[in-house]
Amino acid sequence: ETMPRAARIRSRFVVTPLGALALAAAALLALAPVPGATQDDRFPPAEVLAGTLKRVAQSGTLRLGYRADAAPFSFVSKAGEVHGYSIDLCRAIGASIGEAIGGVPPRVEFRPVTAADRLDRVAAGDVDLECGSTTNTAARRQRVAFSPPIFITGTRLAVRRDAGIRGLPDLAGRSLAVVRGTTNEEALRAIVARNGLRTGIVATDDLAQAFALLAAGRVDAVGGDDVLLVGQLVRAGERARHAVVGPLLTFERYGIAFARDDRQLAATVERAMHDLARSGELRRIYNKWFVRTLPNGERLDMPMGPELE
Repeated sequence: ETMPRAARIRSRFVVTPLGALALAAAALLALAPVPGATQDDRFPPAEVLAGTLKRVAQSGTLRLGYRADAAPFSFVSKAGEVHGYSIDLCRAIGASIGEAIGGVPPRVEFRPVTAADRLDRVAAGDVDLECGSTTNTAARRQRVAFSPPIFITGTRLAVRRDAGIRGLPDLAGRSLAVVRGTTNEEALRAIVARNGLRTGIVATDDLAQAFALLAAGRVDAVGGDDVLLVGQLVRAGERARHAVVGPLLTFERYGIAFARDDRQLAATVERAMHDLARSGELRRIYNKWFVRTLPNGERLDMPMGPELE
């Protein structure tokens, strides 16, 4: 028999006990968190960590490679402490790594590297982050990965103010020192050969050795990234007697070097640098080392350029 129309309408809104249980279960499922939803989507769950992040999580230690001779990026103070612009950035990246592995900041272990062996140490896994003044080049990206740019500079010459040298052409028949294993050495050798300058090039282990040769009169100039040359002179209190001269001979884009093909680490480094820029912390750290007065009372007076803003 056909049900009256009003009864049919009421039946649509009648819920049986079994139906009520089903609806309640559905509501609970809708309210319940999706598995893994409490995990910040920016960070991988601990059980799927890989590469450097996995090693740091297991050991509780982040290994930072530092340069003793790359002020103001990385240097050792008279008290034996490691400081510098790149060091501060690496510490900030370390904090992001701590978040990525579960919120516990890793203990920092400093390991010394040189201009000659820094990339080898990164590629071999001896250091997790190389915190110095390393130029990002296509050739180097075949061996290691790099953070977004942290500084833009280029090759120039440091000379005695009374030497009458204003640029590389004035070094024809003279000599200059440059740190081995740097892009500066490669570029200067190529430029000297291409222009037939007959300039003698002496390779040293670090900038301190190069400037020692200049002070002893054994070379007429030191070639290097202008910011490192200025930093060395400021740190030694020799800026009044020396000048950094000539146009930029190369374009150097510095970055923090780390293991190649480590996607989790690369994402964490990228995120950390973007967070620093967005929050204004990158500018604060930059100004600490390049604009404000340094611990020795000197100032570099090198405001942040548009490339990093």
